[in-house]
Amino acid sequence: MSPLRIVAVAAPLLVLAAGCLPDPSGEFDDFNAKTKIVDAGPVDSGPPGTAFTEAFQGEYFAICKTSISPTAKNSLRFSVTTTYAPPGTAAGSLKLIFHPLTAKKTTFAAADIVGSPIDLAQSAVDKEGVANASTTATFDIPGIANPITGSAIQAEGLTIAAKVKAKDKFCADFSTKLIKPYTSDVTAECLFLNLAEGAAIPEFTDEDVNCP
Repeated sequence: MSPLRIVAVAAPLLVLAAGCLPDPSGEFDDFNAKTKIVDAGPVDSGPPGTAFTEAFQGEYFAICKTSISPTAKNSLRFSVTTTYAPPGTAAGSLKLIFHPLTAKKTTFAAADIVGSPIDLAQSAVDKEGVANASTTATFDIPGIANPITGSAIQAEGLTIAAKVKAKDKFCADFSTKLIKPYTSDVTAECLFLNLAEGAAIPEFTDEDVNCP
C-alpha cells in the first residue's frame, strides 16, 4: 500500500479514537451537575448541661463536714471569695479563695475571719457545672476555727470538685493531707450558701451538709 493511502486511511481512525478517550474534567463537571447538595443543618452538640448559666461573684459561707468528725456540729466553716463564669463563655471558670472562720459563730461576718487565705487555682467549668480546683501549698487553720479539738490545723494540698447548679447554693467535695496535730488523709463535703454580711447562719443537720 502506498504511503499516501496509509495516511488517508489512518487519519479517520485517529479522529475516531480521539472521540473515544475519557475526559476526566468533563466527567467531574457532569457529576457535580447531577449530584444534589444536602444541607445537614447545624451539628448537634448534645443536650444542654445543668450548670448555672449566669456569672456571679461574692463572699459565700461554706460549711465543710470532714471525715475526722462527720457531723454538722463539728464542721469547719469558711468565708469563700467566689467568682463564677458559666461554661460556653470565654471566661467559663470558677475561682475560690477560702478564709477560715471562727468556729460556731451564729452570724456570717468578715470580722470572724482568722488566719491566712487558702487560694485555689482558677479552674474550668464543664456543662454540668463541675469544676476541679486545687493547690499544692501547705496551709494553716487556727485553733479558734477548729470546732473539734480547738487545736491548730496544718495540711498540705487541697483538691476540690465543685458542682455549681445554682447561684444561691452549691456544693463541693474536697480532700487534703493533714500534717498537724497528726497525720491523716482527710475528705470532706462542703455546702456553699450566698449569705449577706451579718446574716444569721442557718442551723444544719448532718444530712444538710452533703454534695450528691
